[in-house]
Amino acid sequence: MIIDAHNHIWTGTPEKKYFSARQNWHVCLAWAYATGESPPFTKDPAALLARQEMRMSDPDGRYTISNMDQAGIDACLVYTIDYDFVFGQPAGLSIEEKHRIYSDLQRKYPGRLVCTAGPEPRRLNALEIYKRAVEEHKLKGIKFVPASGYYAWDEMMYPFYEYSLDNNQPVFFCTEVSRGSYRYARFQEPVHISDMTHDFPDLTVVLCHAGSPYIYWFEQCLNAAASNPNVYLQLDFWIKGWGSRSHPSAQGWQPSALNNEPLIMELLAKAKSAAGPHRIMWGSDSAAGPSFAKEDTMAGGMGWRGLINWWKDLPERSAKYGYKWTPQELDMVLGLNAAHLMGLKRDPQREIPHKFGWQRLNPPPRSRQ
Repeated sequence: MIIDAHNHIWTGTPEKKYFSARQNWHVCLAWAYATGESPPFTKDPAALLARQEMRMSDPDGRYTISNMDQAGIDACLVYTIDYDFVFGQPAGLSIEEKHRIYSDLQRKYPGRLVCTAGPEPRRLNALEIYKRAVEEHKLKGIKFVPASGYYAWDEMMYPFYEYSLDNNQPVFFCTEVSRGSYRYARFQEPVHISDMTHDFPDLTVVLCHAGSPYIYWFEQCLNAAASNPNVYLQLDFWIKGWGSRSHPSAQGWQPSALNNEPLIMELLAKAKSAAGPHRIMWGSDSAAGPSFAKEDTMAGGMGWRGLINWWKDLPERSAKYGYKWTPQELDMVLGLNAAHLMGLKRDPQREIPHKFGWQRLNPPPRSRQ
């Protein structure tokens, strides 16, 4: 079983775009002037703007499913993104419209797509939006991006954790270091998530990206996972890099398996030691669309098949550096762990028979004696 534990499906249309105008413009400027580009600048961001989002939009899921079939992927975990607050401007599609579309896609492709909720938690009705996403639209869990401007331990987040805990819903956190001016990076440091898991130790938490590309953020993720059997690690950029194929000159700035295999072998060994192979999942952080419908355009150019094959070769790769990964452990990383987490194939042997049994150990100031 092969499951991509980090995927996106952008569902915008020319009339109602998934991203805000400012976010689209930010992407265009980065394409023209950043990430390995150097003067004289010949790309025109304005020329890309009108088609930028539509190049990767897949509102009916056909490009995603086709690419999954070609790569031999059984299922994908698809994350909802709500960046309206971080860019100070609403997208064409509201967060509730995004949830409805993802619900439709789940019904259209049963067992192939499992989609999360993802409302910006500072919305006045965000908790109700989350509840409707789970109860009416049958979405699975919730994805938070703290770099939008909040900390994981903020008390405003606690009702989301309580609802998730009471309803067996996993909570996903982006822990990637935000590049450049895209988001507020300081909020995303994984140590802040460890504070939250102290108050909610029985909550299932997934650390997406595992702190890439900062090694000390990676170590913070390991610390969170090592101290709690309910914390999972999800790895993508540590393997495929970022923009590695489209901008070869940028391969060296971010540690990955493409430019520093010995380091990545060491990090993976540490991850297995801290969390065990049963709490590690691979992902592509990829998206399909009209311009992203071929192998060499997926997963940053490494390709879905290329990324999967890299993982399948890990036992041989790691042995060169004195580390050991078994085929059985790779089966867990490539699919069984995500299948258990997402409810596609629960494994009774993985169920934790005992609970911590508490939450909210640190009361708010007004309730202290």
